[in-house]
Formats: sequence, structure tokens, C-alpha cells
Amino acid sequence: MNEDKTLSVHVERGEKLCGKNNRGGSMTSSPYCTLTVLGKDGTPSGKERKTTVIKDNLEPVWDETIKIEVGKESCGLQVEVWDRHRVRSDKFMGRVILKFSDSKLMSSEEIIDDWFKLDKRGKKETVSGRIKLRVQYGTLKVAEKTEPEDVQKTEKRDTEKKEDKKSSRKKDKEGDKKASKHKESPAGWNSQDAGLAGSRWVRIKELKPTEPYPFPREGPHNVTLSPLPRHNITVNKNLVSSSNYSFSVARSDVKVRGNKWYFEVKVKSIGNNIFVGWVSDLYTQWDDKTSWFVSSDGQKRIGSNSQPYGPKWSVGDIIGCGLNLESGEIHVSKNGASLPGKFAFDMVKRGVDVGEHFYPTIAINGYGSCEVNFGETPLQYPMMGFYPLHFVLPTVQQEEVRDLFNVFKKAGQEAEDDDEDHINFNGTLALAEQLGIDPTTDLGLLLIAWKLNCTTTFEFTLEEWMIGWSTQGCVTLEDFKEAIQKWKKDIQDPNNYITFYTFCGDYLKEGKKVLPINEAIQAWDLILKPRGWPLYDDWIAFVKENVKAINPDTWNMLWKFISEFQKDMKAYNEADCWPYTFDEFHEWYNEIHP
Repeated sequence: MNEDKTLSVHVERGEKLCGKNNRGGSMTSSPYCTLTVLGKDGTPSGKERKTTVIKDNLEPVWDETIKIEVGKESCGLQVEVWDRHRVRSDKFMGRVILKFSDSKLMSSEEIIDDWFKLDKRGKKETVSGRIKLRVQYGTLKVAEKTEPEDVQKTEKRDTEKKEDKKSSRKKDKEGDKKASKHKESPAGWNSQDAGLAGSRWVRIKELKPTEPYPFPREGPHNVTLSPLPRHNITVNKNLVSSSNYSFSVARSDVKVRGNKWYFEVKVKSIGNNIFVGWVSDLYTQWDDKTSWFVSSDGQKRIGSNSQPYGPKWSVGDIIGCGLNLESGEIHVSKNGASLPGKFAFDMVKRGVDVGEHFYPTIAINGYGSCEVNFGETPLQYPMMGFYPLHFVLPTVQQEEVRDLFNVFKKAGQEAEDDDEDHINFNGTLALAEQLGIDPTTDLGLLLIAWKLNCTTTFEFTLEEWMIGWSTQGCVTLEDFKEAIQKWKKDIQDPNNYITFYTFCGDYLKEGKKVLPINEAIQAWDLILKPRGWPLYDDWIAFVKENVKAINPDTWNMLWKFISEFQKDMKAYNEADCWPYTFDEFHEWYNEIHP
């Protein structure tokens, strides 16, 4: 290598990675990638760069671009995958080494865009899977303003003015500052060869991390259904109906490729059969790999194959359907109660013969009708951990939400070069301060975590932040404050409170099997004590003396226990199969209050 150059590395996603942690009986990992240039002797040299950590996902989508300076003596690039652990050391999951002499990277004209199998460092290590990388190598230099860049900025400015003049003026100023800092163009680019070099410049710009956030959901913020070609089904806003006996399908105009998504269907009339589920973008009728439906006749179907699944539906029933692309499972509920089994379907994965995206879908076979709710009105039985498909915020406001994320990310950074895309604990405290929340006495942070489906205690990933506030319709800190007050009123409803209370147990436990008793008491003081249970002080005194940790069963059943024994425990019966902790509390209570 005879000159210094810059390498643009787009880390797209991973597939079939190795699970390193046991979470609830299944193996999972929280993967991130490190990128390091290899020196002349083949050992890492220079600064290590990192991608975002993707929580509990063996099929992670990073979709991030990192630029690395490559020196004259550099011989290759090393990309390693690690499992992030907050307490113990991070675990190695595999690596890829690209040698410059063996690849197309010797030419600045080429782009490598391929899957790479993860390799071991030693014989005893367990690794699996592969990662998708897109890499361009070439000399980058500061350039004067050029027509392609000017045209792109003008078009963007005109579009933004149509949507919001004030917002566009603010963004133009920010864009000018960024442009003055990042005026780069590939080697050989000039006004005479704008045809070839200009196209290469566009490709580099497409990889920049400053572009709009790549949601795992694509489509308009308002979700609508449309009949498939030659399918005789009627869609009137959210009402779907059919007046013939042919199998007819209506598919949404929104598609997803990651995370967890949920919608509901209310049965208006049964007719012959109604089908609720998901199809992939390669869907063809009766294909066993591209469609997953449950139906009103009490069946579930993968393509043309069906089997019994739960009770038949009636008029007025609300069917909930959630797709978890992190686990590859589809969950179904009827009037808020989960249907038989842990899930309706599993192994719902992206692939060459399946497709890259999935669509919520309704099908009717014979004179039936139903009403679909994607979240534009409050969902009747929201599924914990899943997002509604409806986005309240349009694209321009989503960018403002991301700007706010960056403010609190920076507030919590311990170093200027912290590349992880999350708001850490210190950043969360800064958010609490701006919102006027005292975390020791106010439920505000827990309510935000609940509504944003957060998984790490008092931290926010960029994806949780962007999807969460986009579905909640909040842009500014004042919006956040108003939403928190609304949520405090919402949990006065017992059903909402149970959902919130159950979430808090899982959230605070954060993957552990049990919650230490001191942490459980702190949480109960915040969540339960204000509700005025007369036996609360006795319960706290008992667990302090006799219990070291609270398991999920005890945490979840405590609310039912409180509901049944409001003032005393005279009606308590150990034969009712309460968790053992409650039996011990009953004995302790009778000794204290004979």
C-alpha cells in the first residue's frame, strides 16, 4: 500500500449467531461488532471502532456505517462480533479478517458487498453464523462545492419547506455545518468526469450514518389495507369485508423487517371464515413458507397446511396478532387471553425463498367482515413488549426526536469517542432532570420505559427511542411531560395497572432469574405503596426478615394477592395453590396479629 486512504464499512446485519447467555431457558446474545485495521505484522493497530449493541437478538440488524483511516503499512481489516454483558466480561462470538492483498479492496473502483462466515480465534471457542458487510476503499479528500451536492441540498430544502418552513430553515443551518465538516469525495472526482465519479459519491453518501433513521418498519405512518390484485375483497378505511366465496386477501401498505409488532382485529360478521396473520413479500397463495394465519374456525395455517388451534371466534371477539422477528414467533390472543401454547408459529425468518419483509394481512373466505386496528385508536389488549404498527409522527418530526436522543446520549457519554448508540444511565438521569422527575419518588421513568418497550434498566437504545416516541406521538420535552401525566391516569384502570406492574418486574429483573429483595422493596415502595394497601407495611417487614430474592411468579401474583386480601388474611387458604412465599407470609402474619 503506497498511500493513506479511508475505508467505508457498512455493517448491515448478522445471521444465525451463537447464543452466549441463557435467558428464560433459551440461549441468546446481545451482539455488537468491533472494527480494527491490521498492521504490517497482522496485529490490530489504530483505534478500535464499535457498532451499536443489539439487545437479545441472534439475527441482529445494525445497518451502520463506520469510516476508518487505513495507513500505508496496513494489511487488512478485522471485524469481530462480541456479546455485550453489563456485569461480566463480554464474550467473543466470531470474527472476519479481510486481507487487502486477497480482496478487491486494492481497487478504489470496487465495492465488496457480501456475507462472511464468522471464524474462531482458537480451537475451544464456539462460534456460528455470518455477517453481511459492504465495504468501499479509496482515497478521500476535501472538495469544493460541486453540482451534485448542491442539487441534492436544493431538492432536500425544497421538500422540507413544503412540509414545515420553520423546521427546514433550522435543518438547513445544521446541514451547512455538517457539510463544512464532511466535504469529501472519492479519488479522481472532478467536474469533467461527474458521470462515473458522481455516482460513486452518491454511494458513499448513502452509507453515511447521518441519514434518516433506518426503521425496521417501512411505509406511511398511517397504515392502510389494500386488496391484492384480482382479489375480490372490499376495504373501507379499517373495515374489511367480502361478498363472495373466493379466498380474498387484503395486505397492509406497511412492512417490517425487525423488532416486535402488533395489531388487532374485531370480528363484525363471521360468514364462512376469516383469516388473520402475516405474509412475506414473496407471498403466493398456499405457499408453505410465506404465509401464517389463524382463522375463525379454530385453525392455524402455514400455507395450505392447517391444524386445530384454540376455540372458534364469535361476533365481537377481538383477535390480537403479534410478530416477534427477534425470536421468529407469532403470538395470538383472543379478547386479551393468549391462545394455546407459547406461540402460534415459530421459525418465521427472513430468507432467500421467504423474503426480507412481512406484512399484516387479512383474508376472508365467504361473506365475512372485520375491523382492523393498527394502533391509530387505543388498542384493547396491547401485547407486552410489542409496538403498534401505526406511527403518529411523520418523517420530519421523527428527525427532531432523533436530535433529542443525541442530546441525552451526549449528556451521558464518558468520552467524546463513545460510539454506542444508546442513552446510558447518566444520560437517563439528565433526561429525568429535564422532565422534573425524581426517580426515587416518581414513576415517570418507569412509565416511559413501559411505553417505549425498553429492555435495559434506565437505558434507551436508539431503536427503542425512535419507535417508541413515533408510536406515542411525542416530539418535545413538553410532549413527554404531558404523556407521562396521561399514563399516570391510565394506570388507575386496574387492567392497565396490571400490565404496567408486570412489565416492571421483567424490566427491573433485566434477564436475571430473580430480583434481589432490596431492589424489589425499592420498586414496591414506588409502585405499590402509594395505592394504600393496608397490609403493605406487614408485607415489607416479612420479606425483609425472611426473603432474599423475589421470583417472577411471586412478583406477578402479588397484585392478585392484594386484590383478594385487602384488609386482612382471614379468608386465606393454603390449599388455593398460592406461591410458597405467600403461605409463609400467612403464618408470619397470624403470629404477629393473633
